[in-house]
Order: sequence, then C-alpha cells, then structure tokens
Amino acid sequence: MRGAGLSVSKRVPASGAARTLTLILAVAFLVTVTLVETWGAAASGAGAPGSGASEVGVSVPGASGGLPAPSGFVNDFAGVLSAAERQSLEEFCSSLEARTGAEMAIVTVRRTGDESIQMYAVRLFEAWGIGKKGRDNGVLILAAMEDRRVWVEVGYGLEGVLPDGKVGAILDRYLVPAFKEGRYGEGLSACARALAAEIGAAPAEEAERGPARPAPVSAVAFPVLFGLGMAAFVIFLVYVLARAGSPRCPSCHARLLVREKVVTPATMLATGTALVLYTCPRCGYRREKKRVLTRLVPVYGTGTSRRGGPFWGPFGGGGWSGRSGGKFGGFGRGRSGGGGAGRGW
Repeated sequence: MRGAGLSVSKRVPASGAARTLTLILAVAFLVTVTLVETWGAAASGAGAPGSGASEVGVSVPGASGGLPAPSGFVNDFAGVLSAAERQSLEEFCSSLEARTGAEMAIVTVRRTGDESIQMYAVRLFEAWGIGKKGRDNGVLILAAMEDRRVWVEVGYGLEGVLPDGKVGAILDRYLVPAFKEGRYGEGLSACARALAAEIGAAPAEEAERGPARPAPVSAVAFPVLFGLGMAAFVIFLVYVLARAGSPRCPSCHARLLVREKVVTPATMLATGTALVLYTCPRCGYRREKKRVLTRLVPVYGTGTSRRGGPFWGPFGGGGWSGRSGGKFGGFGRGRSGGGGAGRGW
C-alpha cells in the first residue's frame, strides 16, 4: 500500500485502456461461445428426423410431467427384480457405457396411465437425457408390468445399428418368452445383452455418432461469419484504444509524459484518489486530472490484498466449481431419435 503524497513518475501506456480491452475481449469471447453453442444445438435438433411422438416428448419436463427420477441405469419402479438381478443389470449397463460410450437405461413401471407405452418411453427418454449429448447414443428398455407391454426406445445416434426391425426381433426372441413365464430379470438381461452385442459389434465411430446427418448450411455459415465479425470488431477496438491510450499535446501534437501522484490511498473500506499530470516535453503544455483508485480486496490465504475486478475466475477472485457425483452421475443429455419397437406378452 502506498502512503499519501508519495509521487511516482512513470509512463503509463494506457493502463485504463488495457483493462477496458481485457473486459471487452472477455465479454466478446463469452458471447461468441454461447451463441455458437446455442446455434449448433438448435441446428442439430432441427436436422434430426423423428416421429410425431418424439416431437411431443421434447417439450415435456421431467418431474412436472409425472415422471420419476433415475437413481441409476436400472430403475425397478414396479418392484419385479431381485436385489441380485438389479445389481447384475446395473453393472452390465455401467460396463457397456465404459466400453462403448453408449448409455442403456432399464426401467419397469406398473402402468403408463392414459398414454401409450411408446409415448411414455419417449417422454422418459427426453426427460432423463439418455445417451451422450451430441452423440444421442442412448437406449431405453421400458416394461409396463400391469399393461403387459414393453418398448425399446433408441437414440438417433444408434438407429443405424439398431433399426426398428432388429429391435423387434430381439424382443421376440429374448424378452417376450421369458416375460410370459414370469422370468422378468432373465428376460431383461437377455434383451439388454442382445442390444449391447449389436452396439459393440458396430464400428466405434458409427456407434458413437450414428448415421451421418448433413449439417444445414446456415449452421456452418453463421458461426464462421459471426467469428469473422467479432474479430474485425476486436481489431477495430484495439486500434481505437491504442490511439486513445497515447495522449498527445493539443498544441504541438507531441506525445505527453504522464505522471501520477497518489493523494488519498485506497483501502479495503474506501476508494482513493490520485492526481494525473500530463506535461509536454516539447512546448511545456501542462494539464492535471483526478483519478479514482478502486478499493483493495483481500486475497485469501496469502495475507495480501489487491485491487478488485468485475469478474470471478481468471478476471477476479472466485470461480466456478464442478459438481461431484456419486456412483451414478446421471445420464449425458442425449435425445431420442423416435425409433424403436414394442411388444406385448
């Protein structure tokens, strides 16, 4: 901390302009990233073909639509699985996700109410976000026990390896016979393993991204044009601030010498003031200007203080912290492709 009346002579190469430029660059970067990400997500959603049921499911919120919350890959809300069966299926789905990146959810409910099991599956798929964001590589096996119906909903990224006909054949061969005999755990396990075999047999790139979807021209052009516009705007600001940060004499146009004298030091409780003196070494022009010194803020854990800034993280004190997850950290915000198949037993 500097004492009152202490004079410091120095050339100030537009420190205020540098701070302003840093602020503008930070805001421009954040705005660019946000807009490009939002535009890409919107374009991706618009480009993915889906059925009418998928369109309805997109806008349905989770809990407010009467849907339960997931506690893992396997959610036995109907209570038809033993603890050992649930654990075995949970471990299998977890290993599938670790090996291929695909997310499989196995759900049992008592009934789906007034809506069809397909509509309920789409709503559940969208609300939980099964699959990885951008890859949409999720699979949902939903069994409504009292309705005696089962449905497998497939994310868009896996429709190439799990078309509707293949999913229906897997249900007919592995799940339906076991369910007719009341062997629900065996049927779900056999169905899950058959689906996983198809996912694991596909090339890694196809399993993660699914069938190729051409990106709309606007989805590519907008980020490029926006980025070029922002770059031109930043270059213009740098030029303007550089000229503004090099004061010249109004009489002879020579560069002015800048000296600063602290009148009232800033503290952690109050701002301070400084006197900025501009002098021309050529013609003797002289001008004074007062400047406000921002309050000092403590830097915790160091025993020191510094001037405060308007941002957290790299632009000030503080920052964001990631959320810590348990054994099941939730699904990856994938989306349904509207494909799948169902059966009764």
